[in-house]
Amino acid sequence: MMHQTLFSGNDLELDVLDGGHDVSIVTFEARDRFLTPGKEHAFGQGYGRGLFAPMGMNEFIIKKNKNIWYQTREMVTVAGIIKSKTHGQRVITYGGSMGGFAAINFAPMLNADEFVALSPLFDVAPDGVLRDQRWKVDWSETSFDYNLIRVGACRSAKGYVFFANNSPDGPHAELLAKETSATVIELDYGGHPCSFFLNDAYKLKTLVAEIAFESFDARKFRQVLEERTPLTHYPYERRSAQLEKEGADAAALEQIELAVSRKPNLARLHAKRGNLLLKKREFVDAAAAFHAAIGLEPNNSYHHVRLSYAHAGTENYAQAVHDMDAAIALAATKAEYHARRAEWLLCAELYREAAVDFQEAIRLDPKRSNHYVRLSYAYAGMKRFGEAVEAMDNAISLFPEKAEYHVRRGEWLLADQKLEAAALAMRRAIQILPTAVVAPRRLDFIESQLRQ
Repeated sequence: MMHQTLFSGNDLELDVLDGGHDVSIVTFEARDRFLTPGKEHAFGQGYGRGLFAPMGMNEFIIKKNKNIWYQTREMVTVAGIIKSKTHGQRVITYGGSMGGFAAINFAPMLNADEFVALSPLFDVAPDGVLRDQRWKVDWSETSFDYNLIRVGACRSAKGYVFFANNSPDGPHAELLAKETSATVIELDYGGHPCSFFLNDAYKLKTLVAEIAFESFDARKFRQVLEERTPLTHYPYERRSAQLEKEGADAAALEQIELAVSRKPNLARLHAKRGNLLLKKREFVDAAAAFHAAIGLEPNNSYHHVRLSYAHAGTENYAQAVHDMDAAIALAATKAEYHARRAEWLLCAELYREAAVDFQEAIRLDPKRSNHYVRLSYAYAGMKRFGEAVEAMDNAISLFPEKAEYHVRRGEWLLADQKLEAAALAMRRAIQILPTAVVAPRRLDFIESQLRQ
């Protein structure tokens, strides 16, 4: 059987696969970081499509084309269609994050028997009771006219809330426990969303099916998690982070390598391994780790940036620049990427090219004083000390009380044989920071030159 589209609107689309079963599942998509609330995109395939029909459930897939948290009049229309198709059936709503919020929020409207919500949110208002800042852009661009949880319309709604205790979702779960009739289950791992941990340690399809067919046993669930969690990467990844914070980098590396062995297809684990190897100055192995991360996530610019550090560690600046080219191709408007490429060009003594990159970084982020400082080094490398001084003037205009900026300005003036101006710059540095170490020595040298 094929899914049929029963509704297609401006905000939502409803696909249905009706197998004539006694149980129906209504799925809501999670927030898509590539979408915005105000701009429409094409509808995707939806969440959980094709997963539950083979298990004996009718599938109702609610799709969105922007991050509006299902706060649209079209949701009333979609709910009406679903109710007309599921009369007399057991109905489960299901989703994670934004989808988890919707699974709870619209459970009464859908006459749902139970909801399954993974890392759901109680409210996303940044100035609300929780002051959660994670979705303030969505909040500012969306009218939450159908926030039924907030107005107390979901207090009789039953179901399960799963959340990870190492995430900011705990306060949301506490409020959901008060404002619904949910069974709240706290997990030791997973972050936001916790769906990945649940799938690795229990299998989401199994969990949803057990709830849908009323065979879920919380005690057995806990036992399975206890047995299977050590087989996943989560405890080793967390332990590695703790050890790194404590300064035990060698032990942290051992733990992250265990994590990689449990989940070799997870790019972030390879990247974390690479960062620990960078700290140990094992640049060749670090490069291999970042290459592995790139192989899994080629469009993640961060991995290319970190690979550039590994190549720079072996003084292969040409390759480091090439790595930054790849990062910039993926995120051309990140000023720090152009600045990092310029740093590697400085190391390679390609001053003219470095100056061009620093200028681009300044264009993208003109309030970052360090870009002007480093541009001054590029000009100094070309013996263009007047322009180096101008670059430092720009940095000083942003932070006039930074003594080291006046010292650097004085150094370029000294190199340009402008001794009196250099002396004034050093005196200004000493005035700002009397305990300055370099400025008095340089001032003594300059004054000795003036006396000759």
